[in-house]
Amino acid sequence: MRRHATTPRPGHERIVRDQGLVYNNTVLPNGAIRPFWDESVYYAFTLDEILGLERTVGELHARCLEAVEHVITRRRYRDLGIPRSPGGRSRRPGSGTRRRSTGASTCATAATARRSCSNTTPTPPPPSSKRR
Repeated sequence: MRRHATTPRPGHERIVRDQGLVYNNTVLPNGAIRPFWDESVYYAFTLDEILGLERTVGELHARCLEAVEHVITRRRYRDLGIPRSPGGRSRRPGSGTRRRSTGASTCATAATARRSCSNTTPTPPPPSSKRR
């Protein structure tokens, strides 16, 4: 991964705010202000780096599903502050619905995920592309 300095677009703070990022500036304990969206730098990745990141994210996703399955099978909802559903019951494993999102699939429960979810990987840009 390579970090490149660049010149921010004129008025980018307004553009970002108008697009809904209303918490862009964070005031640090020393009084300095740090923007969440920083256009003064961008990062360039090789295709191998992108593929490595995708593998790592896939492993993290699998571990998250294992954690959710543990919570469901051991009924640890209260330990994690998960409220009961309306009607007084927590949902049964496997009773969730499947939802698709761009680049990956998400499931309402780990049990459903293990049975029916597949991970779809978006095609990375060509290695010569500059992304911001």
